[in-house]
Amino acid sequence: QASLTAHWHDKHRRLRGGLAGAVRACAAAGAPPGQARRARPHLHGGDPASRAWVGTWALVWTPLRQLHAPFRAVDITAKSAADFQQLSIFTELQDAHSTLLDDYDYVARTYEQYDRQVFDYCKEGLAHFRFHPDGLPDRDTLLPLACFDSGSEHLQSAQRRYSQIIHHAAWLGFWNALQLPGVARREAVRFIAVSQYQAGAFLNAVPSRRDFRIPTWALRIAVQRRLGLPLDEALARGAPTCSARGGKVQDPLGDAASNIGRLGHCGRHNSLLAALAKVMRSVWGMLVEVEPRDHLGYSNDYRPDVSVA
Repeated sequence: QASLTAHWHDKHRRLRGGLAGAVRACAAAGAPPGQARRARPHLHGGDPASRAWVGTWALVWTPLRQLHAPFRAVDITAKSAADFQQLSIFTELQDAHSTLLDDYDYVARTYEQYDRQVFDYCKEGLAHFRFHPDGLPDRDTLLPLACFDSGSEHLQSAQRRYSQIIHHAAWLGFWNALQLPGVARREAVRFIAVSQYQAGAFLNAVPSRRDFRIPTWALRIAVQRRLGLPLDEALARGAPTCSARGGKVQDPLGDAASNIGRLGHCGRHNSLLAALAKVMRSVWGMLVEVEPRDHLGYSNDYRPDVSVA
């Protein structure tokens, strides 16, 4: 039992060191120190690393009991009492599991509120709701400690399922930090943008394939925009000049340039959409409709860019 405790505490320390390194990286990327601390993956205090291995216990507890007979008499749910002293490793597991479920309940309640409360309406009168990431596991898939040796199907991929809670709690905690006084609204907008599904997929593209290659200057700008940093291309020009639309001073962060005329976001979106529609019409002909008006029957919360009848 002593060796088991030592092993898990060693793993605990290594996990904690990795998370601390992530926080340091966040600070190095430009986030204020206090904001970097709030970005840590927990909402209600305590050590997030201890929660990171709740899923590991779910996976290994049954094999441990099968391979080592003395473990079959151990009750990981038992609380310390006058005539019984629970091992510290199991009391930490109990606390971590309980806190993890508390975080889950808070995140789930917040997401439900976001999904029910209308944030605004578009010009077509369609309701829009606050964004939050997908993928929070269902509550009934998070087993109590007493079921960690039950053979339940939910023990499969338990690590990933419990880790998702930590990630969602981290996302929500950072989002809440961006609402605090003194934090630029730009950061909240950028955070929502980079949180979209596959928004960072280009960073995982293998450059050995020709279609995935990005010029160095373009990749540098894309990463700096993603991190909210000043653009090297803008800073290299020296003092800001009146180069933006309407004679405005050049924006070193690139926000103004991304919305200027045909070269702005809207222009690039329309050009890409036209190219996509051209390729699709070469296959399906006039069945392809760009920005369809009659879409409420199959998409009542937004208008698709393109559809095939």
